[in-house]
Amino acid sequence: MSTKVVKLKLWIWVLLPITAWSQKEPNWAVKCNAVQLIDISSFPTLQIAVEKSVNYYSSVQLELGYQIYNVREKTDTVFNKPNGYKANLELRLYLLRLINKRKLPKQNELFLGLQGFYRRNQYDNTVNYKSKIDEAFYRDNYGVTKTVSGVNLAIGNQISVSRKFLVEFFIVAGFFNRNFAYNDLQYDESKHRINTEEHAFLIAIH
Repeated sequence: MSTKVVKLKLWIWVLLPITAWSQKEPNWAVKCNAVQLIDISSFPTLQIAVEKSVNYYSSVQLELGYQIYNVREKTDTVFNKPNGYKANLELRLYLLRLINKRKLPKQNELFLGLQGFYRRNQYDNTVNYKSKIDEAFYRDNYGVTKTVSGVNLAIGNQISVSRKFLVEFFIVAGFFNRNFAYNDLQYDESKHRINTEEHAFLIAIH
């Protein structure tokens, strides 16, 4: 059983004081995304990025992350061992360098990025429902595999704290395609009535 959801999304990372830090070398920057370590909205990952300059006003960034702990409640039966990974590939333009044809970086660098991303996560979940026939209550454990792919537009500021370290703040907006696949799911909407408070499951089914 599977279902797909396509949505427009917008979130703001700039609300947190530090989104990424890096060890900076000429034409290269190695970064760790601090926000992803506590990302309970999807799943937390240890996420490392490498940025390589193409020329004085553009760069390419590859970012990879792997799930480091599980934030979901454990179910009675294990169907999927919790794990997941994230991957981003971003093409970035440093706008003021491009406009002013400035080749030397300054302390604050405004950038615009086009980012393709992919997420895969598997976990176990639980749904409570009632039979439409005999009104009996049931509790169903099942496995979920979720994949998300899409494109983001990012706008941000890269701040050089020193010659070797930098901090980035950014906001992103974009489109994504989300797909859920279920295994060992007994719920059938033609026979059962679900608890309307279980929003996450309703979004996935419909």
